[in-house]
Amino acid sequence: MFYAQPIILLGFFLTCSLADELAVMSRENEPFSFLVLSDLHYSKTSFEEVSECVRCIAIETKALTPAPVLVGVTGDLAEGGTYQIVAGKQKFVRATYLEMKEELEFALRDVASSFNLPVLIAPGNHDKMDPGAKAYRDVVLPCLSKSIGLTLSQNYFSVRYNSAVLIFLDSWSGDYKEQNEFLQRVLAMARQTSGINRLFVFAHPPLWRNTISAQQIDPLLTSSILPALRSNPTDAYFCGHIHRLSVVVRHFEGAAITQVKGALRTGCQDALKSVIDQQLIFPRNATPYYWAYFGGCRTYYVVRVLKEKVSLQLRACGRGVIRECEWVQRGQLRDVQQ
Repeated sequence: MFYAQPIILLGFFLTCSLADELAVMSRENEPFSFLVLSDLHYSKTSFEEVSECVRCIAIETKALTPAPVLVGVTGDLAEGGTYQIVAGKQKFVRATYLEMKEELEFALRDVASSFNLPVLIAPGNHDKMDPGAKAYRDVVLPCLSKSIGLTLSQNYFSVRYNSAVLIFLDSWSGDYKEQNEFLQRVLAMARQTSGINRLFVFAHPPLWRNTISAQQIDPLLTSSILPALRSNPTDAYFCGHIHRLSVVVRHFEGAAITQVKGALRTGCQDALKSVIDQQLIFPRNATPYYWAYFGGCRTYYVVRVLKEKVSLQLRACGRGVIRECEWVQRGQLRDVQQ
């Protein structure tokens, strides 16, 4: 069976307990790190290309201090279709159930075996291309359930690791009432639980655009969770989808929200180019911190949750650290390397 390998690999983790939907992976008062990948887009035509990139990242991050404890994926683990010529025009043809299932199975097995770590996922639009998004539920949810020790029936969930809570959300589902209620419950528990002082949220689309872009966001998702994030200080909101790299802090009614956008971009051969001088579509004085890159490939984030601060590194496979920032207080980022 497909699940045997990832489950064995993840078996060294503590058995999680259920406390109002917050799965506990570790309660130790120790620093840790985790990796964030986005938009891997595994497909039958690029299995080996993406796999080689993932193995490169796994090798480069193996000796990190503190050691990584999990891999967070902010969606589009799989491609979910192919571009074909239909009636003389190029068109994206969505995957069937069996095609989607094959891509997701290979992707999960490959990432889990490369890192030998739990792989936690916020689904992207490309992960749910088959009719009814049945393949994601059949393939990914059972694997996630075994990884965190909590039976999942929905695409959203949360875990505690030491001093941090990590929340993974669904997107493009249309109705976010139940997910928003879940988010409110987890945020309330995090506020009330001793020893929790860091909060990270993962979803596929950005909450907002930084610049003019043809890529869509999910306005219903933004409107459903932005009020909760404003009233519950969050260290970072990790996302992808637009295939551009950026870290930006925005102020909303006195609350600072840090959005970290990433993409693996294995098929891109362009040089990594800073686009900090691009015109923002919101007032520049609304953000005390902003940087962005376009192009490049094989990029990922390393997040280190230390005793007194959080460190965020943008890395490129084979090139090391591209940029690094850190913060003690949420929303107050400072550059370490640029």
